[in-house]
Amino acid sequence: MWVVRIFCWFLLILGIAMDLLTLYLNLRRIKNEYGASGIPVIPLIFYLIVGMGIKFSGVNGLFVLGIMLIFHISCQYLIPKAYEALVK
Repeated sequence: MWVVRIFCWFLLILGIAMDLLTLYLNLRRIKNEYGASGIPVIPLIFYLIVGMGIKFSGVNGLFVLGIMLIFHISCQYLIPKAYEALVK
């Protein structure tokens, strides 16, 4: 069972890193008006796997999935749109 927990923590950290990378790429693309696009789907799949496979100190996996979904939506859509509205 500890292997599943380590794997889920790895996927969680990897998903957060990918979301932050996507946020950086989106902000840079907005600023320069060209550039690479982000990676929208893969972190979401990681968060689904983590939500199904881990319980954080008795916290339900759906709660963790909800928190990570809010983080994902913020990195993918909310922060870039707010930055775009401020820059333009």
